[in-house]
Amino acid sequence: LCLLILLAIPWIIRAILYFAYEAAIIEDKKRVARELDLEVHLPPSVVVHLTPIHGLFLVIYIIFTIDSIFYGVLSSGMKEKLKCVTRQCLRDMKERSRVTILAWIVKLTVMPFRFFGIVGLVFFLPYFAIVLVISLPFVAFYIFPTLNFSFRLLIHLFAFLCPQGVINKFQELSEKLAPVKKQLKLREVTANENVVDKHYYTAKGIILQLVVIIMCLISFWSLTLLLMEVVSFFVEIFVYTFMGVVVNAGVILHYLAVLLMVVIYSKNTFSRVYRLYQSYHRIIHRQLMAMIKDEIAHVATQEALDQENTAFIVQGEAASNKPVNAAPRIRVKNHQLQWQTFGMLVFLDKKDTPLTPEKFFYETITLNYFGCPGPIYRNVCSAVWDFLKILMFLMFVFVVVMALGDAYQISTTNQLLATVVGSFVPFIFRYFFPSSLDVDHIDGSSIQFKTELHKAINSYTQSWPVFDIIPVSVKEWEMHELSNLPEESTLNPKLTPPRQLSSSSGNSTEEDDEFYCDEDDGAAEDTQAGGDKADAVHNADPALSETAILPEVDIIIDVSSSKTRSPNSLLLRDFEKGSVSMLDRHHKNGDSHKKFRSSENIV
Repeated sequence: LCLLILLAIPWIIRAILYFAYEAAIIEDKKRVARELDLEVHLPPSVVVHLTPIHGLFLVIYIIFTIDSIFYGVLSSGMKEKLKCVTRQCLRDMKERSRVTILAWIVKLTVMPFRFFGIVGLVFFLPYFAIVLVISLPFVAFYIFPTLNFSFRLLIHLFAFLCPQGVINKFQELSEKLAPVKKQLKLREVTANENVVDKHYYTAKGIILQLVVIIMCLISFWSLTLLLMEVVSFFVEIFVYTFMGVVVNAGVILHYLAVLLMVVIYSKNTFSRVYRLYQSYHRIIHRQLMAMIKDEIAHVATQEALDQENTAFIVQGEAASNKPVNAAPRIRVKNHQLQWQTFGMLVFLDKKDTPLTPEKFFYETITLNYFGCPGPIYRNVCSAVWDFLKILMFLMFVFVVVMALGDAYQISTTNQLLATVVGSFVPFIFRYFFPSSLDVDHIDGSSIQFKTELHKAINSYTQSWPVFDIIPVSVKEWEMHELSNLPEESTLNPKLTPPRQLSSSSGNSTEEDDEFYCDEDDGAAEDTQAGGDKADAVHNADPALSETAILPEVDIIIDVSSSKTRSPNSLLLRDFEKGSVSMLDRHHKNGDSHKKFRSSENIV
């Protein structure tokens, strides 16, 4: 709702200005043209031609109202589908380099000279005309984001609406045209282009996808039309305003001088807040780096090709709340795998650039120590108050100079100089009488500061979404091996047996919901990665009956193919893209069902 209001404000301003200034003039033009039997030129603006209350714009208003209401009542799953369709189109558009498209056009253009040399000039013009016709759609598709996004949505819509027989005919035609595509090097521009396969969706899923795509298309073009009108209108205002400033430079110069000083003082005032927190961040960063100096030195001495992105766990020795076990844990929350870490505060990339989480910095600015900067809003409010005092002084200087200039007939140039000189008074006071807002005086060796910082380090936790799993130690089980497990096989005695999943219908039961989403904390039981292991079974396959007990299991992952997996299975239904069910991409050459086990850690 806030985003809709934010987008609507510029359009409301445009409509108000139209009815306040333009509507009467446009009506007078049309009336005079009718009286003189003349035609009015087509205006460049759609708003001027149709008015903001035309039927087209009324339909757009209704569309945005329906979108906002519909999005507000949507379930979280449907919102994720909406985001997924939009994200997939934007990701495909981002992954395609425009330089690749331009290189492909250049290769096609110089192809006659590659085969015939200088003789290619003879038929270059007709060949270039043909290449231009072929390449223009590709250029428009990959160069212009609006067309790219729209065509991708239309392609997804076609994939869901078109019967499978028609799609098969298109595939056959594409195979027949393979030699032509090879000669035109279309593979260079269409590589990694994927079209959704509706076989992976149920009838309900297809209908939902169609509704989402149609909503995205209509809303996108409606928003594009409004944004084009608003942007062109404000650009026009800027151009005419700039022309007026140039024409009336003598009158406007002292106004511009005051405006320039306001901008300078605002930047200086609020940048002091930025420097305050930046200085404090350097202190925290130095403290963290000093605590794991040896580990970082060991990793940083490796060659760039051998070194990998590394994360370091930091523990505060000076605090009493040191965790007993800081090993990361794998848990399931809202049907998504998450990696919960304790004290993971320093990240070193391949180029030896140390990084720290932004979340931890915001937790440390309010430590119980006199040198900490405190909440951001408090310093921002203080900066706003200082800026308002400076603004009042500038307005006083401006009014005094204008009054004296009119009373004593002072020239415009002298008024400008007097305004500039008077405006520098706050800067002079700030430069010669500075107020100390720097935090470099914090003593990093202070016992109180170290204790408070180490408390924050030991209590810091963060959950990371898991988009891939690389098991350290892997074991595979075939389906027939599960049924042949000995009856005396038991779980690790240290572990608690997991709840079994219902295998009769392939749907999760009430017990499943309790296991996957604990009512107390909204998360599933944690599965520790290392140290004390806990079991989590994420499979609804009939082979996992209540008697199938797997020894020493950390986590079971179903990597079966989407074509062989039941559409109503737990993984396909509850786990969306980016979770466990996506691992089947990397194991397509295996059997239809495999079980992977990590005997040590899951990284």
